[in-house]
Amino acid sequence: MFVTEDLKSAVFEAEQFKLVSIYSNLMCLKHTKGGVGAKTFEIALAQVKTYMCGEDVSFYQYFYNNYSSPLCVLPKGHSGKCSCSYNKFFSENFSNKIKDCDTTPGNDDILYKNRARRIFPIQVNKNQYTILNAKYSWKAMNIKMKAGIPVEFGGTNFTIATAHFDFASILLLQKGIEHKLPEDIEFKLLTRSQDIVDEFLAQDINIVDGNGQLCCPVLGCTIEPEWYKTDDKNPNQVQFGHVEPIRADKYMTRGGNVIPITRNGNLMQSDKSIQQTYADQEAAVERRKLRRLSR
Repeated sequence: MFVTEDLKSAVFEAEQFKLVSIYSNLMCLKHTKGGVGAKTFEIALAQVKTYMCGEDVSFYQYFYNNYSSPLCVLPKGHSGKCSCSYNKFFSENFSNKIKDCDTTPGNDDILYKNRARRIFPIQVNKNQYTILNAKYSWKAMNIKMKAGIPVEFGGTNFTIATAHFDFASILLLQKGIEHKLPEDIEFKLLTRSQDIVDEFLAQDINIVDGNGQLCCPVLGCTIEPEWYKTDDKNPNQVQFGHVEPIRADKYMTRGGNVIPITRNGNLMQSDKSIQQTYADQEAAVERRKLRRLSR
């Protein structure tokens, strides 16, 4: 089986999120051009169909028909044409980071594609991939199917659209931001950015410095614009972060959960929530104090 109960839960929860979240009132969300092409999906499905049961195939066809067509990420009532991304509105260094809202990280092309749309329909969680690979020896035989993505990095068209909306809003808080947003769109994103700051503060997460400029949510340092173009060995490199870590039974690349973060901050967070990272840091400080007192 490719399709697990975790994947079914992720899709079901995404539907619930769509019903109760604020984004339907804030965003355009009309279907737009692009997304996963029918031929691309058919080729990928053909590559792995031999290993699937009928239920797997039916589920992925259902996902493709319902969740693999992108939605407009612009504010409701926006000027101009609909768009499934904010890439074209920001200068290159910043738009490259916005692309992470829509694109999975690199992989080895065995089962998982080396980068793909997060709304790609063939999704298999990492644990299930390990089981399937042990059974069929794909990696040992270097069988490169390039046919799917990890559930943990996936999403529905709605969750991914909301990630775009919030990430673009947050970027307007960035020191030295460069963009060419129409005035009406900029105004609505700025309004949303202030709401996001307040929403995170309610969770004891601070994403801005004393000047209202974007800071690393873990380290608290002001994020400099040049950190968006540094390589991945630089501790200050800006990375695409999640407040609550990725998981197999719930799509976490969504509005309210995505945030720019420095590489060092991301390494410190690891697979924990930002709140748990704070708690661990505070506990470490207390342990050091106790050690000093005991000397």
